[in-house]
Amino acid sequence: MFDFLKNLPSGLLNMGATLGATVGKMLPPPPFNLLASPLMSSCHPAAAPAVKPAAPTSKSSAGETHLADSPSKLKAPLSSLLGPYLSGKPMTGSAAQGPGKSMMPPQFGLKTGVAVQGNSSLPPLLGAPAIGPSAYAGRNAAGGISAGANCGGWQWGNGAKLNLPSINAQLGLWGEKGSTRIGEKYTANSLRLQSPEDRSVVVGANGPSAFFERSIGEDGASYGQGYSLGSVDATTGGFFKEKNNDQQFKVGVGIGKALGFRLHWGDSDGDGKREWGFGATGPIPLPIPGLGGSFDIKTEDPVKTLKTLGKLALGTVNPMFALSAIPDLLNKGSKVNQTDLLIHSIQALIHGKHKQ
Repeated sequence: MFDFLKNLPSGLLNMGATLGATVGKMLPPPPFNLLASPLMSSCHPAAAPAVKPAAPTSKSSAGETHLADSPSKLKAPLSSLLGPYLSGKPMTGSAAQGPGKSMMPPQFGLKTGVAVQGNSSLPPLLGAPAIGPSAYAGRNAAGGISAGANCGGWQWGNGAKLNLPSINAQLGLWGEKGSTRIGEKYTANSLRLQSPEDRSVVVGANGPSAFFERSIGEDGASYGQGYSLGSVDATTGGFFKEKNNDQQFKVGVGIGKALGFRLHWGDSDGDGKREWGFGATGPIPLPIPGLGGSFDIKTEDPVKTLKTLGKLALGTVNPMFALSAIPDLLNKGSKVNQTDLLIHSIQALIHGKHKQ
């Protein structure tokens, strides 16, 4: 039932030529349309108009999108490209100037291609200013194809945010140095509400969504596919360069159908300690139709993480054990890397026996 997700690459390869159909052409044949089309059409009740390619050019001017080193080198007015999906005065995308040089706005992660950012006509939500919709397509810094579109949303001053419908795709190579992946990844989400990311605990909630990924790279490997009618998730801990025994736990639960497996071996904080771990997505064996869950565990200190999981397991018998695990879950405990300490103790023991 997920074959439709595997047909996405052929449609996405054409996106760099005509962002005029970014929203339309990003949607492959049904049944993916059944989810993605309503998601993107919720940006505005009207449909995005078809666009005829304009004469090739690389000149930059306000209110237009820009294609840099793309196969067609086309340029078209922003209003023609995204029509009702962008409201207000749009911001200008940027084109590469000369071989090997790129002035593409960094938030889109592109080296060459086209990126468009619009102003939002939505009112503030509970004091949070609205963020305008955007779309992008082209070759990313790693050399692969990246494309996506979103309807914007709202972001509060403390970092909490509410994202409106979005679709994104990665094909070939993507990611920054140290986290580059090769493979393919496609996601579509109708809604995402998330608490501030700089907290010890981050919680989020999603509306209907779908995903497909098969990739491997410098920071891990992933394979999975599925859909969800709604889900919630929570993440504790995180990784910081100042410490070398950080760990992170993420769990989620939702209604839908999905299956996935993940391995982690990256170094996101750049402290020289790899973050080893694994994760999975699948059904939960409870008498609730479509109930599923997911988890991911990453650690720079496997011994510490095993102890933390042990305390949580014992917490089912005695809550005091679970309470004692909270400092470690939040990375507030000791800064000593217990795995390194164990390895050094074993090495010292072996070295001592050799001396005897």
